[in-house]
Amino acid sequence: MSNQTRLQLLLTLARDEHSVSELCEMLEISQPSASHHLGLLRMSGLVRDRRRGKQVFYTIDRELWSDIGRRFFSTESTNPGGLSPLIGG
Repeated sequence: MSNQTRLQLLLTLARDEHSVSELCEMLEISQPSASHHLGLLRMSGLVRDRRRGKQVFYTIDRELWSDIGRRFFSTESTNPGGLSPLIGG
């Protein structure tokens, strides 16, 4: 991943669900920056969001990450592309 902020967000969300304000405080980033990067991650399908009142909470898409892990560590010779279906290749 080429953007350090998005990588930090993913690593933080891999541990637990967090609100945008919690992520801002934990990673010492502004709310507009957090929202921008979380929006990109959400559009790519890497994270999910849910609303509770005025707050938005984010978590990683565990099903997708589990599938990525299975494909990455698969030793099947029948799928030489491995991750290609996940990354558009």
